Amino acid sequence: MHMDNIIKGKKFILYVMLISVFLLAVTASLGYIIDPNLYYRPSKFDTYYSEAYTTAGLMKNHPAEAAIIGSSMMQNTDLELVKKTLGVEAVKYTRSGMTVDEIAMLVDRATSLEKNQVNTFIINVDSTMFNNEKSSPYTKYPQYLYDDSLINDMKYVIGFETWTKFIPFMLIYNASNRLDNPVFNKLTGIFSNSTDMKRMGDWSQGTAFGEDIVINKYENNAEAVSEQNADGMFDRMKTRFESDLYPVIQKNDDRQFIFLLPPYSALYWYEAERKGYVNILFEFKKYMVARLSQLNNVVVYDYQDYEGIVDLNHYKDTTHYIPAFNDMMIKSLSDSTYRINEDNVDQRINQLKDRITAFKTNEAAWLNET
Repeated sequence: MHMDNIIKGKKFILYVMLISVFLLAVTASLGYIIDPNLYYRPSKFDTYYSEAYTTAGLMKNHPAEAAIIGSSMMQNTDLELVKKTLGVEAVKYTRSGMTVDEIAMLVDRATSLEKNQVNTFIINVDSTMFNNEKSSPYTKYPQYLYDDSLINDMKYVIGFETWTKFIPFMLIYNASNRLDNPVFNKLTGIFSNSTDMKRMGDWSQGTAFGEDIVINKYENNAEAVSEQNADGMFDRMKTRFESDLYPVIQKNDDRQFIFLLPPYSALYWYEAERKGYVNILFEFKKYMVARLSQLNNVVVYDYQDYEGIVDLNHYKDTTHYIPAFNDMMIKSLSDSTYRINEDNVDQRINQLKDRITAFKTNEAAWLNET
């Protein structure tokens, strides 16, 4: 009798294991077939475009010759305008607060994929990212989607995010989109931007800009730029640039790199001056421009001294600007007006200094500069 119970117990365990394997196989198969992050193939259905997750699929399966890489400074880029200006299809590989480690990883990954057609990378440079300690690019980006391991794919096809977020969204959204019902129509309207690949990461809709808004945030230290460690700052920035970004550009000399220095507000530069590291940023800018000028596959466009930086009505805080500034930058890529190199970097820095001085004069009352 005791032996019979042991045999029954073993059979039960075996059945549970077989059922578990079967369910796991079904789940994995469905995850592969539905493929909400477009990792295996383009989709005929609407899906939720996640910068961290869907970018991996776009790298493999979206036909584009230009890629926009960068932080929230580039998230509002109009891809149709890129196509009109440069004459090529473009895609965004962006994420708020992007680090230099993430930029290097994204370029490395894109250039390693045989199906990836990108030959021009348009990258915004937030200089202070070089002042941060080295970090893993996979803190925000799931590594299993950005490597070549097939075993790792199991984390995708049966993954928590896949089955609790992306697949449910995909099924509900597409079903709602096919039902003519006020409730469902409102639902699909709310998430319409999330299912538009060209607006992935775009934060402009519903965002309020204006001088009063910026001043209020500044005075209350809301949405402030992260504090910078000025001690050893230049050497740290130089080391990070040389070890983590420069080699990626240098080894991909068959691709074009267009670096953009974004138009932060004059208030940002005033604050950097007040906290004692603005000259370090100028010094690093000269160093970086000089180094990049040595590479034949690189051009740098500088918008830091753009005339619009002195008007806080163009901003929502000290750095984030209206979409019209994104449009201005893209349109300018058709000529050399904003190009910067070793020959004109000093002149451009001096022009930025003049903008800062003019801003302090005009805004002296509330800046307490009187």
